[in-house]
This record gives sequence, structure tokens and C-alpha cells, in this order.
Amino acid sequence: MSSIRTECGLQLSNTAMTQEFDFSRYQNGSQVIQAIRTLSYKSGNTRTGTGLRYVADNFFGTSFLRPSIPKVVILITDGKSQDDVDEASERLKSQGIKIFAVGIKNADSRELTRVASTPAEDFFFYVNDFRILGTLLPLVSRKVCVSTGGLFIPDITSETYTGPSNLVFSDQTADSMRIRWTAATGPVTGYKIVYGPLTGLGQQVPLELREISLTSSQTSTLLQNLRAGTEYSVTVTALYANSIGESVSGRGKTLSPLGISNFRVTEAGPSFLRLAWTVSGGEPPSGYRLTYSTRGDGRTGEKTLSGSALSDTLGDLRSDTEYILVLYPQYQQQTGASVTLTGRTQRIGGVTDLNIQDVTSQSMTATWRGVREATGYRISWVSQTGDDTKDFDVGRTVSSYAIQNLQPNTEYTVSVSPLFGALEGAAVSTRVKTESGIVQVLRTFANSPTSIQVTWNLIPEATGYRLEWRRARGGAKSPQVVSLPTTVNNYEITGLRPGTEYRITLFTLYDGKEIATPATTSETGAIGSVTNLRLIDSTGRRVRLSWNGLAGATEYKVVIRSADGSFERTVNVPGNRNTIDIDELQEDITYYVLVSALIGRREGSPVSISVRTEAVEFSITNLRVLDARRGRIVLAWNGVPRATEYRIFIRNSEDGTERSQVLSGDQTTYELTDIQEGITYTVRITPVVGTREGNPVAINVKTEDTVVAGVANLRVVETTPSRLRVAWTGIARATGYRVTWRQSDGNVEPLLCRWIQCFRTHLLHCIYTVYLDSRTV
Repeated sequence: MSSIRTECGLQLSNTAMTQEFDFSRYQNGSQVIQAIRTLSYKSGNTRTGTGLRYVADNFFGTSFLRPSIPKVVILITDGKSQDDVDEASERLKSQGIKIFAVGIKNADSRELTRVASTPAEDFFFYVNDFRILGTLLPLVSRKVCVSTGGLFIPDITSETYTGPSNLVFSDQTADSMRIRWTAATGPVTGYKIVYGPLTGLGQQVPLELREISLTSSQTSTLLQNLRAGTEYSVTVTALYANSIGESVSGRGKTLSPLGISNFRVTEAGPSFLRLAWTVSGGEPPSGYRLTYSTRGDGRTGEKTLSGSALSDTLGDLRSDTEYILVLYPQYQQQTGASVTLTGRTQRIGGVTDLNIQDVTSQSMTATWRGVREATGYRISWVSQTGDDTKDFDVGRTVSSYAIQNLQPNTEYTVSVSPLFGALEGAAVSTRVKTESGIVQVLRTFANSPTSIQVTWNLIPEATGYRLEWRRARGGAKSPQVVSLPTTVNNYEITGLRPGTEYRITLFTLYDGKEIATPATTSETGAIGSVTNLRLIDSTGRRVRLSWNGLAGATEYKVVIRSADGSFERTVNVPGNRNTIDIDELQEDITYYVLVSALIGRREGSPVSISVRTEAVEFSITNLRVLDARRGRIVLAWNGVPRATEYRIFIRNSEDGTERSQVLSGDQTTYELTDIQEGITYTVRITPVVGTREGNPVAINVKTEDTVVAGVANLRVVETTPSRLRVAWTGIARATGYRVTWRQSDGNVEPLLCRWIQCFRTHLLHCIYTVYLDSRTV
């Protein structure tokens, strides 16, 4: 409803403009007040703009205005106008008319601020309750008089007093809170307290507002029967004999009945958030439900926790992402009030100070400064053409890596990225070009007991070659040297001592530098090579090789080298064997194997083969129940070699809730606790080896009622001087019986006990003979 008062008595309903009376109709102020009190409410919509235009046209036209009379419009409304108010209000104000705007409860404050004359603090007023509208009368009256040049003379019986202040909330519980305030001044007759719950958006619920009245001497009270974990709005209003005074308002919140407090993030990483909370008093929860969702795209997750949990870690989260975390305590009969907080994962930082050193035609070394939280690093390199691409993972303590087997005169992009478990961080990259030149390979073989043939690659950029050799042991300290032109790629060293080791080095000469290529130590006298080197078996981390041996060989040298150069192993095999089992290799990796024959200390030319190990799936075996009692079940299994952990998931088949647990790799038993009788649980166990996850194995388990019926019809069927034969009616499904006996006075023989096994599943009639010592019969 909107109402407008002018120098004539006017009430504007929202569908029709009605002039109720003009001032010339009544002789004094008392008659005017009485006429106002008899006005009836006009229903309809809120069209404040239309009302203002009606006033401008009908009461402030040129023919109506009196220059000596102040011109004032007072607008009182409790809603937002459904038409435009700006044009009509500006028209009135341009005519020098003062507009006072009074808003109640649901009025639009911004709209009324535009309508009111300026400054707004002198012409705009607001109260949140119709019942205290009268408290504005002294203030509005004073402002109207002053704005029109008059002098406000207050009624001596209506002196303005200060209202209550300093509203404080204390002693909050789950269903009550105490409020206190500073008393109002003047002849206060009492206080009215209006309070009610607020919605999640901070709005009042009108149907739930409550009101209590207190005496003038009371400045505190206990609000009871409140809702737990709920914010309440409270207003304290001073009451006088003939009027309502000023008020003070505030908000207070009751406690959660569950006693959960201090829900917090204790640690945040790029892929995880560690949470903790406190249970303070009251009934402890039987469990928790923890939900988490991203603020942006609303991706959600949920976990079920035991009642003893006071912390949890959320893993596999996205980096630099804000999550909304809600913890719901579960009680036997209900779900308690939740607690909410937000947490943000860390931004994944990249490595720093990436540097490339020791660049040659085939290799380079990458160094970097690591990231504190990283669990490892991934080094990647790719040639400009993209035909040479590799990557390799190293541990968290490694800060350098030698990249080998590169192509000469080729530009590479080298990248290093931190790893956070299964999550890869941002890569830091740099470009570097290998040196020019063909890879030099020096080969030697004995032509005769006194000569060795040497061959090498011709390199276009070379300006010449220098070949040096000397005996490996003894002989002259200075080597023998021969210089050769760029067109020569072989040389026969003659005049050597038979059966002697020599160290041979080839220097490839360039403008301004030379590169040495040493040969493996060679002996005079030719040794042959093995033949028909082949792979005969490959199983997971193990391969078996065979070859045709060399007559007279005393040993075979086997060199195993990974394709990326990060692994190399040498094994010597006796000369009477021509097979080798190579185990403890990495799965799904290519290896180069070189086999050469040895005769004494002389070595023949190696023969090579490439093999690739298989990727093997793995899982636990013999998952079984060791013990099942009321409230607990013990499981056991045969573990996986080199397992680093086991991930266990337990699902309740009745309500679908699921919980998880991670065990260390050396554990092969697990005890389920806090489980309900008669409910089937599905337990799934997945082994993890390093970063590889095996196949899960599941089992359904269920606890049974532990009540066991007793046997019936126990009787003695035969007696002799040295024995008693007893019989009874057995129990179906029993696996055995315990028989105990002693003399009736209990003084001669101690209590004897013996277990007997029921060998037939449905044996219901059992007989057992008790043999007695003849001295006690």
C-alpha cells in the first residue's frame, strides 16, 4: 500500500486516486486527526509513480499554489512501486516541493532514496515493523518543520528518550541463548522482545516470529525452545505509557546439538586436503558422512567415516581449486546438523633453475631445483622433428639426469615436471642443440698373434685422425702414435707382442678441438663370436636367452642394458653353459643384451639382441575369513611380492555406504570392526606396487548370531569297572563336542576335558567312551 498526504487530505489507492477531504472542511487539528483515523484501507497494487503524478497535477498546479504556504509531500509505503517513480518525483522537486519518504518493512530503500529530497538522510526514514511506525513521528515532525523554515516545539508530554542499546548474546546452547541490553531512558513501562529464526539467506520467517513482554526493570532474558544450529534475529523495543520507543536489533546463533566444532583444514597440498574436527560433549556420533564439491563446476564426492574419526585426508583433488566441505555426523536414529567449511588446494609449482650442461653430440645433463612437496620428477625430451621422443621418471631426491643416445646436430626441447603421486605438475622447458658430428665408433679385432686391425667411422667435419696405442700393463709410458688423413678409416697395428693386452684410443680432430674415442682393451690373437643368440622365454620380469657356444670359451660375458641407458648389469656365465635366466627386470621395458665369448682374459666381439619384458597383472590370492564374531570379522590373504600398500574398500549391501582403508604392503590381515550382525559386507582388496595398481579381489562376509543351542538327551548307556559310555542327541552343523568329567566329590581327580570331532556333517546321535583309572572306580 502507498499513501500520500498533501495540504489537502488525500489517500491514493492503487487503482483509483481518491481525495478523502481538504483542510477547509474541518475547523481545527483535532477534527483533522479524527478524519484521518476514519480513513478506510484501499486494496490494489502499488503504483507510487501514478500517485505522485496525480498530486503534481491536482494539488500543485499553478492555480492551486499559494506562495506563502510551504509545500510538502509525505510518502509512506511498504512495497516497491510497479511503475516508474523517477520522472514524477523529479517534477515535484523541480517545483520546490519537499518530498519526505517513509519506508516500512518490505519497502525498496534505494527507490525511496531517489524519490526523497536531498540530502537523503534528512528526507528518508525506514522502520522494519508496522508496530513501531509511531516512533518516527517526533523525528519526521521535527524534519518537516525545520525543512519548511518553521520552529519545532515538541509536546512536553512526548519528550524524546534514548532507546535500549548494546544488545549482547551469551550462554548459547543448542536450544537457548541469553540476551541482555543497556536500559532505555525515560519513564519506561516495559520492553517488548520480538525474535524469530532466519533462513540461509538471512531472511525472517514471519510465521515463526515470537513475542514476549518484560518489565521495565528487566534488561536480560533467556530465549528458550529454539532450533539448534540456527541464527535468530532479535529486536528489543522500549515501551512507554502512551507510545512505543526506539529499538535495538541483533543476531545470535544456537549451537549444534552434536558438539562438533573447530572443523578445519590442517594441511593443503596440490592434490589433497587434510581435515580435522573436535567432538565436544554430548552423545558421540556413530559415524560421519563427508561430502566435498568444487565451487566452480559442482563436481562432488562423498566418503563415509567411522565414529572414532577426528580427521581425514581427501586425495586425488585438483590443484589450485576451492572445495566446499560438509561434515554430517551420523547418530543411531538421525543425521545431525552439518558443519561446513571451504578449503583450497595448493597451486602446483614447477621446478626452477632448469639448466642443461655437458652437451655433446649424443648426450647432455639436465639439472634443476626441486619442489618440496613433489614425490618425483618426469624428464622429457623431444627432437624438433618429433621423431626422437622419450621421458623418464626419477625419485623425489634426484635433481639431475644424464640424457643419452641423442641425435647429433639436433635441437631438442627438454622438459622437467614435478610429480605429486599420480598427478603431474606444470612442466618447465628449455631448448638445446646437440653438437655436430657423426657418432664415432672404434672397432678392433686381432688379425694375428702380433697385429690388431682397427676401424672407425669417417666424419665429414673431421680434419684428421690420430691413433694411439700402448700395452695395458708394463711397457713404455708414452703411447705409440700415428696420424691419418680424413680419407682413412682403418689401420693395422703390427709388431705387437703375442697374447698381450693393448689400450687403443682414436682422436678425431676438428678445427680447434679433438674428441677421444677409446676402444675396449684388446688382445692380440683372434677370438670368434657366439652365434644364434635368441630369446626362448619371457615371463613378466624374467627373460631366458640361449646361443650357440664358441669352442674353447672359458666364460661368456652377458651385458644387459635398458634402452634409455638408465640401467646396466654384467653377468659372467661358465663356458659349459649356453643359456641364461635374467630376472628382476622392470616390466614392459625394452632391453639390449650383448653376449661375448671369453678365452682367459681375451674377449671376442659381442653379439646383441633386443628383448622386451611383459606387463604382468597381479592380485592377491586366497582371500579368506579367519574369524567372524559379533561386531568383528578378521580377513587374511596371500600377499603380492614387493607390494607397497593394499587398498581396502568395504561396502554395506543394505544401505550402500562405503568406507576405505589403506594398509602397508607388509600386512596380510585386516579386522573389520563396528559392523552390524546379519548384514552382508562386500570387501574388495587391491594391491599396489609402486605406482601400479593390481586387480581387485572381493569377498562377501557376514556375521551370524552367536547363540548355540545345547545338546539334548545326555545319558550313560554302558558302565564297566574302567569305563563309562555316554550318548547324546547332537546339534546340526556342529563341528565338534567337548566332553568333560571328574568324580562327584571333586577331590581325587581333577577336571578332565577332551574335544571330539564330529566327522559327519549331519551326525545327530553321538557316543563317546570315557576310560577311567581303575584306582578311582
